[in-house]
Amino acid sequence: MSMPGAGQAAERDERGRDDYEQQQARVLMALMRGFCAARYRKADNTPCPIEQGLYLGSVGAALNKEALKSLNITHVLIVARSLNPAFPAEFNYKKIEVS
Repeated sequence: MSMPGAGQAAERDERGRDDYEQQQARVLMALMRGFCAARYRKADNTPCPIEQGLYLGSVGAALNKEALKSLNITHVLIVARSLNPAFPAEFNYKKIEVS
């Protein structure tokens, strides 16, 4: 004989485990993004000229304040979900969030 509400308690426990696992997956993904950003910051940190006054770069280039300043870059377009403006007091930013 089962106790009243035992099924509901088990269901709550299962939902709690699912929520915990989803939270852990989000934390892991955030750590991986941070690791990749740190790697790109060192390996790929130079804005590439597309045409006069227009450059394209990775997250590493966006975090390289000295290079941005030396190229007289004043505006930065971020096309990413998890990257935020690194130097908002020094550059104008526009962000387009993508998955």
